Amino acid sequence: MTVLLDTNVLIHAANAASPVYALARQLRDQAVAGTLQACLSPQNLWEFYAVVTNPKRIHPALSAQEALHEVSLYMQAPHLRVLVPQPSSHQRALTLLRRHPVTGKGVFDVYLVATMLDHGVSTIYTENVQDFRRYPEIEVINPFAISTKPSSRSAP
Repeated sequence: MTVLLDTNVLIHAANAASPVYALARQLRDQAVAGTLQACLSPQNLWEFYAVVTNPKRIHPALSAQEALHEVSLYMQAPHLRVLVPQPSSHQRALTLLRRHPVTGKGVFDVYLVATMLDHGVSTIYTENVQDFRRYPEIEVINPFAISTKPSSRSAP
């Protein structure tokens, strides 16, 4: 099973002040090494860069050089797939929007789900469980959850 690492997992892995830093870093390292079959999208990488370099969003913020190093690490990791949206991802996103109407920034989650599905990926590791629960097409797992309730399953 291949999982998509959502942006928040990447952010926690780069932020030593995060309460889930150690686990996020472990997931990140496993993904880069190939012991966790994982992927991400360019959208995740640019969201990551935008957040970790913004001192209003993360403290301490990374420098542009540090953030670029992290992005490059992900892009160059031989075992970590970067899922580039396909021409069919646009149509799939429209179909998903008709099925699961969202507004505002929720549209970016729709596009991420469309990209995942076009690449045969149906599982996402994210803290934003509620944002992705509306899509029965995918399995949503919070890898930082302590509880094993179905709504916030722990990662294996």
